[in-house]
Amino acid sequence: MPIDKTSLASTYAESPDPKAAKPPKGEKLYVSYRIPFSMNCDDLKIRLKVVYRNLEQEEKVFPVHHRMGAVGFDLVGDKFKKTNGFFTYRVELLDKDDHVVDSNQQRMWVEILKLNQ
Repeated sequence: MPIDKTSLASTYAESPDPKAAKPPKGEKLYVSYRIPFSMNCDDLKIRLKVVYRNLEQEEKVFPVHHRMGAVGFDLVGDKFKKTNGFFTYRVELLDKDDHVVDSNQQRMWVEILKLNQ
């Protein structure tokens, strides 16, 4: 989802906002989840692996506090300019021992290999 002037609440409230003159540029990735009742959600976490358009990679881990929810990952400002935005992502649900319980990936997901030169 793009982040721009329309991301600012002041755009819809028609209220003054110093950020409106120079709105943020970037993207936001949302990951929503629903944990079945057969699993204890206190022991779970979400690992998000992101590949940017410049082929850099990043990994973030988010704790799971509720059976249903969403986590957001912002890419704005200088980091957005440097990476040119999101290319693809993979999401994994991990148990307390960091074993993958479930996973999902965007269609363009690829593992980036780093070769020794």
